Amino acid sequence: MTELDRFITQLKQQDIAVYLLINPYQQPYLDQLTEYQLDQHLGNWKAQMIQLAKHHQLPLFDFAINSKLVTDVVAPNSKVTEDSPYFWEPAHYRPAFGDLILNSLLKNNCHHVCKLYSQ
Repeated sequence: MTELDRFITQLKQQDIAVYLLINPYQQPYLDQLTEYQLDQHLGNWKAQMIQLAKHHQLPLFDFAINSKLVTDVVAPNSKVTEDSPYFWEPAHYRPAFGDLILNSLLKNNCHHVCKLYSQ
């Protein structure tokens, strides 16, 4: 986190807008973290990100939460947007989800697809 802390400081000194976010993951990916007992590591990392956001007085948008977009699972052999307009596979999202993320960041509103931690 030290490198990220320094990088954010440099960006802010140059008056560059900084947005912090945690990417979305589909439910099967989050389930695997639980299965292999790695979910606590994700939780610890999120807690560190929350503290970093507070330190820099920045909002943190967490899209790796239990939302309808995350629990609507893509078939493993999915290749078309009709299967899921939001994910290619459990850890890679399509442009439609990217648009939702950008909208959330620019409007400072999660629209029920993320959790917002603000200073």
